[in-house]
Amino acid sequence: MKILEAQTFKERLESKLSYQDKNHVDHSNIEAVLTRPEGSYLLREWHFGHNIVTSAGDVYYSQMAAGVAVTNDFKGANSRNEFRTGADTPAAGDTYDSVNGTQTGTKHALDATYPKCPDTDTDNTGLGTTTATYRYSYTTAEGNVTGIIGGSVFAVTSPTTGTPLLCHYSISTFDKTSSDTLKFYVNHTFLHQ
Repeated sequence: MKILEAQTFKERLESKLSYQDKNHVDHSNIEAVLTRPEGSYLLREWHFGHNIVTSAGDVYYSQMAAGVAVTNDFKGANSRNEFRTGADTPAAGDTYDSVNGTQTGTKHALDATYPKCPDTDTDNTGLGTTTATYRYSYTTAEGNVTGIIGGSVFAVTSPTTGTPLLCHYSISTFDKTSSDTLKFYVNHTFLHQ
């Protein structure tokens, strides 16, 4: 099937900038690329969001930079993304129990070969040589829920109260149905001052 873009590159950029303006953030480093059937075509659309790296995430990146053992292996085989449908305000001190409205049926493992720096997937508009990208790819049978407005990334398959998060994020509302596939990107950019 032929894939059509729901938005031109210019419209995607405008959507991204509009998200940043409405939410008073200077970046949108979360991207959901949803592909759904529309007649005899597949229609691909982008949804943007932003995240905050938690205190546990800061420790993880510091340990990675120093080349020492990590306390929480957010890039390991047990790394998971999970969506939420509850309103929430992500904060640096958040743990799993801070996330409102988690949708356990949306837990998904990190794609093989990720994280990457730089990402080679051109669907990700957050590419960059100083950006670590985590990608989670959902098939039509995975992660189907309406009203997705955020989520989190953690390092275990079965999180409980107090489970550390790499990040906690918000995103423009979208639905994932059993007709859709989804590529979900978490981009963390490192800038020097």
